[in-house]
Amino acid sequence: MKEQLINIAEYIESLEQRIDALEKANIALQEVINGLQEQIDNLNIEPEMPEEPETPEEPIMPVEPEIPEESEVEPEVEPETPEIPEIPEQPEEPAKPEPKPQPEPVVGQAVADIRKAISLGDRFLFQRELFAGKGEQMQQVLDDINSLSSLDEAISYIGQFGWNTDSTTYELFINVLKRRFNH
Repeated sequence: MKEQLINIAEYIESLEQRIDALEKANIALQEVINGLQEQIDNLNIEPEMPEEPETPEEPIMPVEPEIPEESEVEPEVEPETPEIPEIPEQPEEPAKPEPKPQPEPVVGQAVADIRKAISLGDRFLFQRELFAGKGEQMQQVLDDINSLSSLDEAISYIGQFGWNTDSTTYELFINVLKRRFNH
């Protein structure tokens, strides 16, 4: 009987250790969640997460095990210790937004058609920021530029549109013009 009580006491102690480990893991997970929430708040993004039900602040009372009578006692089996999942490390700095594309120096061979010097991503960028989303207008301007004979003529021609010459997009477009006229 005394040996059984010792086994039960060891089992209770094992359960208490597991509960402590789970509580520590829960605290660590909550810290990770709070850190991620701060990063989201810093990015000014509204998360679309369902609200968690509020849990009462009452302490959790351990359940006392039933002590079997002597005739019901079976040999004690060593309980398995549950594995505690690893908690990912919290990043030290929040993610920074990607910088705007910077104009690259003119690279590549001269092209006879300016469209061949414009990447797909730049095509969308130019259409959105320089041509106010008007694809047909952009196509007409590119046709007109193809008919010009020098970079100076092309720069003079695009001057009529009143684009912000300090913008990164404008500088990217000038680099495409330079490639078209091999400068």
